[in-house]
Amino acid sequence: MKWTRKGHQFDEAAEIICNKNTEYYIWGAGETGNRFLEKNKNLFKIKGIIDSNKDLIGERIEDFEIVSPDILDKEKNIKIIITVFSPACIEEITERLEIYDKRLNVDYFYFSLFERVYNFYTENKLKLAQTDIMITNICTLSCEKCLLQMPLIKKKKMYNLEELKINIDKFFKYVDYVDELHIVGGEPLIHNKIIDFIMYINDNYSDRFHEMDIVSNATIVPSQELLKILKKYNITFIISNYSLSEAFNERQEIITIKKLLSENSINLKIREQKEWFDFQGNYVQGKLATKGKLKSLFDLCPCVGKTITIQNEKIYLCCRQAAAINGGLFSDASYDYLDINNSYDDMKKLLLEFSLCCTLNGFLEYCKTCYDVKHIYKRIVPAAKQLR
Repeated sequence: MKWTRKGHQFDEAAEIICNKNTEYYIWGAGETGNRFLEKNKNLFKIKGIIDSNKDLIGERIEDFEIVSPDILDKEKNIKIIITVFSPACIEEITERLEIYDKRLNVDYFYFSLFERVYNFYTENKLKLAQTDIMITNICTLSCEKCLLQMPLIKKKKMYNLEELKINIDKFFKYVDYVDELHIVGGEPLIHNKIIDFIMYINDNYSDRFHEMDIVSNATIVPSQELLKILKKYNITFIISNYSLSEAFNERQEIITIKKLLSENSINLKIREQKEWFDFQGNYVQGKLATKGKLKSLFDLCPCVGKTITIQNEKIYLCCRQAAAINGGLFSDASYDYLDINNSYDDMKKLLLEFSLCCTLNGFLEYCKTCYDVKHIYKRIVPAAKQLR
């Protein structure tokens, strides 16, 4: 959205969100909706859950009944919290709500905004869902449609330990809590100081996040020293598994890694990645696009809003944008990131607003590179096809 009132963008929305008498329907009975209910069911009044899946209508989650979207015909003044991630589903839901003249951040809210605004305005706490710390853009694979464009990068970067420490220190100067703190690359296991960095974060900020994860492509087997650190600090190891992709023919050490993690009682998550979205757009067309079209692309983009990325003492909304700038593929635009090296009096509130996708133009300059990627969820390619 366009950042029109820096430091006060969500004041009016907060009055509604923090009103204990306001009743809500949760739209989305999936995993995200369930997690949202579990965390927040005692904080405000919930009337029920809306879902379009006819097989779920009449079922209950906790004490809340699942109802059809037809409830909008019966209850004209209800307020809604959307708890879905899929751009296609969000687009469908918002189009339906607009038919009933429902207004964003007045009559309906996205769950991430709702939670963040509630925590900030009631407790003065800035709590984020997920944050990525890129420690290197060097990768062991060369994937054709890599989300972060690793095969195309012009500037190889291995952040030194002091740079990483400065980034995390300045981040937690303003951020009170993060649900998931991800260490990412490239391939993070390449970094020769990854153990020192993990120890530094946990020794100084272990009470500031719920879960720390390392995201790996499983081409490098963790050392015994790293395994000890993962176990000591209860770190989750996330593997991107490409073995189901028809285009992938490289070796992953998944069986070996799974065995080692199991023997050491280390948490493991496997992300099965058979297919990817193809984000490659037309920058020539993008530079000629209207602001309205770019804003629509930004609002529905699956890369924006789920997580933020820290690098070079700056916060980025789009992981793809951050990687492109880091790798020398795109120029930094000063209005498309938040510089946490500045000491604004209201920096914490500015970071809240920025993390909720408030930008100067209502989109990012980098959106122009993805301009003709319409309905991104329909542009599917086999995952991890190698260029070498």
